[in-house]
Amino acid sequence: MSNYELSKGKHLIMEDRLIIEYGLDQNYALREIADKLKKDPTTISKEIKRNRFLRVSKAKENDIHPCQNRRSCSKTNLCNNACGKQCKKCAFINCYRACNEYSIKKCVKLNRYPYVFSID
Repeated sequence: MSNYELSKGKHLIMEDRLIIEYGLDQNYALREIADKLKKDPTTISKEIKRNRFLRVSKAKENDIHPCQNRRSCSKTNLCNNACGKQCKKCAFINCYRACNEYSIKKCVKLNRYPYVFSID
């Protein structure tokens, strides 16, 4: 009996994981990968979520991270100037340092299949 037949219906083996990786690289749908492996799509989905890792960028402390509220923000005069410009457009102050409502924008691509973000 082969290794594949012994694991049928129980766990994913390394060959299955390689097929999942290839499917993600080729932008296959979750259903296509599941059909190829003869597994439930939920199993594949959980496997991807469980074994993904987030690559942390080598961002410097001074790098500007976009604010989650940036599009709707209308704050002015955070720099205590009477400039009247919106702080998100100000050339003199980085509003993310002065604003008490600043929150880092999270990547929404990690919430849905394929639960990873790839840079081409």
